[in-house]
Amino acid sequence: MPLFPPDANPPLSRWRLAVVVAIVAWQSLNTAALHAGLFGNTLTPFFPTPWAHVLLKTLAAVALGYAAIRGRNSPTLPSLTLLCGALALGAWSSLLFQFDMDFYRAPGAPWADVLSLVSYALICLAILWLPTHGAVFTSQRMLLTDLLIALGAFALLVWEFVLLPSRNAEAAPAILSVLVEVGYPVLNAALLSALLLKFPISRLGPNRVAFRLLATAVLLLFLADTAFGTHLYLQRSETLLLAAELLYSFAAIGMLAAGLRYARATSLHPAPMAREKSQIDLSPVSVAMMVAVLSALFFEVLLKDEPSKRILLGTGALMMLLLYRQMLTHALRKAWMEVQEQRLQATVDERTRELAEANRKLEQLAELDALTGLPNRRALERKLNESWQLCARLGEPLTVALIDIDFFKPYNDNYGHPEGDKCLRAVAQALAMHLRRSTDMVARYGGEEFAVVMPLTAAKAAAGFMEDLRAGVAARHLIHEHSTVADRVTVSIGLADAQPKAGTSWQSLLDAADKALYAAKDAGRNRVQLTTGASASLHEVS
Repeated sequence: MPLFPPDANPPLSRWRLAVVVAIVAWQSLNTAALHAGLFGNTLTPFFPTPWAHVLLKTLAAVALGYAAIRGRNSPTLPSLTLLCGALALGAWSSLLFQFDMDFYRAPGAPWADVLSLVSYALICLAILWLPTHGAVFTSQRMLLTDLLIALGAFALLVWEFVLLPSRNAEAAPAILSVLVEVGYPVLNAALLSALLLKFPISRLGPNRVAFRLLATAVLLLFLADTAFGTHLYLQRSETLLLAAELLYSFAAIGMLAAGLRYARATSLHPAPMAREKSQIDLSPVSVAMMVAVLSALFFEVLLKDEPSKRILLGTGALMMLLLYRQMLTHALRKAWMEVQEQRLQATVDERTRELAEANRKLEQLAELDALTGLPNRRALERKLNESWQLCARLGEPLTVALIDIDFFKPYNDNYGHPEGDKCLRAVAQALAMHLRRSTDMVARYGGEEFAVVMPLTAAKAAAGFMEDLRAGVAARHLIHEHSTVADRVTVSIGLADAQPKAGTSWQSLLDAADKALYAAKDAGRNRVQLTTGASASLHEVS
């Protein structure tokens, strides 16, 4: 049974797709028009770009809020709420960029960038909080190692770029400015690490399409930051600025599409879905901080002939911690695979036992007569083989009796087949009830004939037992008005024994019992007729 129903990922809504495509086309033309100098002043802007960003992020926040309301019983609710908050902060940040209001800003404090970074952090947390269906490799040691890496990297960066420069008042940078400069690469790395942590997408269940849209928006955001940073490094390249603004717009549109998709998916799942136990994983944070430290080391080497020893030693220590974490990951994965292998082996063993039991039951059913419940002819032949070999090995006689219901055909013709079946079942019950030893077997031989196999027994010793069987059937008082020997159902029994020898067959013994049965019928029926040695003269049991 699949974990999710077939409609877990509904088809794309045409009107939602049309809205997104229209917004993409409009924003592309609008952004290009703002850079009309690149196009020979042939385009006129329809809307200022910061205002367009505010509008797009607001729409995305509304879509995600709507999805959170529709999916309030869904495990994705925390993530949708965080994404809604992130887009709201992003819209506020774009609004600050538009107005550049002094009362929102302290001297040297880029509050718009700070709000943007907070929105990045919320997006990262939202991605990490998305419910997954599959193994999550984490442990307390790995959590502690990630925490040490993140705190160590943060302490190293703060010490190297904030506290030490602050000793020189003239070189002291604004703390928020430094945090912004460090925050963008750190949070971009955290976003990419969180995306990688949630792959493969198949583990995200019914929201995997929405996650693809969200992942695309995050990647566009990363590319936009890269393009904008390169634009600043190249002293304001208009082409890169256009690319950055387009990518920022497309990222906001991607968030809007993800919100619409989440709203569509959660509407199909109003009830809570199965979810694994939540596990905290700080690996994206540790990876992001390591990227920040490595970036700092790179610029130290690039800009200085002799990079700071503190950066070198700190990076080395953090790399050792990262290596230790990879060893923990490998050990945990190996242990998990061993557990899975044990579970699989236990499942295979259980299925094998069930199959063996089913085969045993099938073999039993294959050797039972469906009408009477007695062993059938196949089981009889197997019993004859086993008993013949046993008596040949021990030098003991083997006795076989064939039993036939007297005048069964007239009974069946006059009373009907259902009554004939009842008669067969009643006779079978009478024979089974009088069976004395567990080594003996009574079986249906065919039609109205039955057979009894008695190993380690001579015919003369079994004659009295056969007479009890004959009397037990007559005592059932099964009315038979069309019998010429009695007013009830009776049986005729032919009894024979033999001394089995190795390399011989029991067929001659069965033939002798059959001859004795015919002799009993010729003698008037309702009697026991025996022969000894499978070839001696016949004797009637009186």
